[in-house]
Amino acid sequence: MPNRYIRESINTSPNFSRIPVASQQYLVHTIVLCDDFGCFESTPEVVKGKCYALMFDVTIDDVKQWQADFEKQEMIFTWQVNGRQFSVYRTFPGHNTIRSLHQRKTPAPPADIEKKLVEAIEEWQKVYGDGQVKETKGMKVEK
Repeated sequence: MPNRYIRESINTSPNFSRIPVASQQYLVHTIVLCDDFGCFESTPEVVKGKCYALMFDVTIDDVKQWQADFEKQEMIFTWQVNGRQFSVYRTFPGHNTIRSLHQRKTPAPPADIEKKLVEAIEEWQKVYGDGQVKETKGMKVEK
């Protein structure tokens, strides 16, 4: 599993600051589930088992609520395939340096979500510039 880093800018992120404090830890636990595209299986039972296996006080309903809080702020986008739920972090490419893209671990997001991801990348580039990254199939990769 790849190492993921959470940047200091999270402390001043307007979107993240609107997430209830109790839900913010969801990011820390699920970011390590992400593939190089920022996607992960977010079926609540799977997240509970992989991220909170020894936290017996965490329930499936807790996981569903935390996911809903991130969806409400459009920090993650979610889709279903064959009864399984998948999510992608909207600004994952802007926050992570990917040296090379590996094969997806999840089904690709549907076209409407891919469009939102491209828009997020364009927004990111307007704000932060694109001197270190380029767009590749809707994701940014180190030049």
